[in-house]
Amino acid sequence: MNVNWEGMLPIEGTIIIIEDDPTLRALMTDILSEIGAQSLTFEAADDALTYFLQNTFHCPLVIVDQALQGRSKGWSLLR
Repeated sequence: MNVNWEGMLPIEGTIIIIEDDPTLRALMTDILSEIGAQSLTFEAADDALTYFLQNTFHCPLVIVDQALQGRSKGWSLLR
């Protein structure tokens, strides 16, 4: 894929990835790293929610799987 990132860079802050599939989680992290973005990953929405409640930070984007395992699902976390 050939994407022109220049109009979107630099991305300031940490992008949150919430994905239970380890392969997809690693792929998204690698792609964001290639464009110079920092990311933080979580396997479950519950863990991400705990992190959000305990920390204050600038988050320009949250990438979340809709069909996560666990108590909180993707859509309920974003609400």
